[in-house]
Amino acid sequence: MDWTLILLGVVAIAGVGFGIWRAVRRRQASKSANPNDIYPLW
Repeated sequence: MDWTLILLGVVAIAGVGFGIWRAVRRRQASKSANPNDIYPLW
């Protein structure tokens, strides 16, 4: 097993997941008037 490929795969999956999560949060924040929903910590 090449640890470099494993690490790149984990980073890629995490990056894609985080991008989708940010897009979903931004879509929810645009519907909501609550400013706390625009920049959530998690």
